[in-house]
Amino acid sequence: MTNLVTNYGAENGNTGWSGLAAYDVDRSPTWNNQWGIAMTQEGVGCVHTGNNAFITKSSTLVSMSQDFSTVPGTLYSVSFYAADASSNNVLILYIGSIAVITINGVPANPGQIYTATFTANNNIESIVLTGQTSGLGAGICIDDISVSFVSSPAPTNKPSNTPTNIPTTTPTFVPSNEPTTLPTTAPTYIPSSAPTKAPSNEPTESPSTSPSETNCRNSILNCAKDGILGRSELTDWNKDAYMDVACTHYDGTIEYFQGNGSGVLKAGVILTTQSCDLDHMV
Repeated sequence: MTNLVTNYGAENGNTGWSGLAAYDVDRSPTWNNQWGIAMTQEGVGCVHTGNNAFITKSSTLVSMSQDFSTVPGTLYSVSFYAADASSNNVLILYIGSIAVITINGVPANPGQIYTATFTANNNIESIVLTGQTSGLGAGICIDDISVSFVSSPAPTNKPSNTPTNIPTTTPTFVPSNEPTTLPTTAPTYIPSSAPTKAPSNEPTESPSTSPSETNCRNSILNCAKDGILGRSELTDWNKDAYMDVACTHYDGTIEYFQGNGSGVLKAGVILTTQSCDLDHMV
C-alpha cells in the first residue's frame, strides 16, 4: 500500500511537517515543549525503525501536522508506533478536526502500533498529532506514521437513463367523418298498373240466347205454311250453345232452323225424310 504521509519516520528531519523542530544533531533539548527529532545515536531508545523518531516533552498539548491528498468518500487506514516512559501521557491523532485515535497513557518501551480507519470528507485532509507529557523527564516517541487507501466509496444508486416504462394510452375511438353506410332499402314491389284490357271491337260472344217467341212463332209458321206441321220443338241440335228449332212434318221429315245467338234463326233445312220424334233427338 502506498503511504500518503511524507517523511513518516523523521528520517528526513522536519521535511513535510508543520510544528516540528529542526533536526538536532547536538542532542540539544529542542523538543522540550514542542515536537522534535529523536535519534538513536543520541541514545534515545523509542525509535521503532530506521534511525530517527518524533518526540515531545511538554506539560501542555503540542501538535505537529501534515496535509495529504484524498478522495472524498473513500475509506483510508491510519497507523503509527508509539512508546513512552510515563503512563500519564496523552496522545491524540486527528484527521482534520475529528479525533480518530485517543491514547490515555502511552505504554513504555517497547511501545505498540495503533490503527484506525476514516472516510475522507475533502480532497485535502490533515493528519494532526497532539501530545502531552506529565513532565520533562519522560517524552512520547512516535514512529512509522502511515495513511493508506482501503476502498473506494460505494457507488451511489443513480437512476439509469432508461426511460420509465409508461403504459401506452389506447386512443379513444372517435368515429370518422365518413358517412355511415346505411342498409339499402329494397323498393317495395308495386305491381305495375297494367292497362285494363279495353274491349275489342269484336262483338263479345254472348251466351246463347233462346229465340224469342216471335222468331220461334215465325219459324213454326214457316213450318206450317204448307199445312204439314206435325210438331215443333226448341233444342240445341248442333250443341253450339245456341237454341235451334226443329219442326217435324206429317210427312215424316224434319226441318231444322239453326240459332246463332242473334235471336234470328237461319232458314230451315230438311234433315231427313224418315219419320222421327223430336223427343228422341240428341
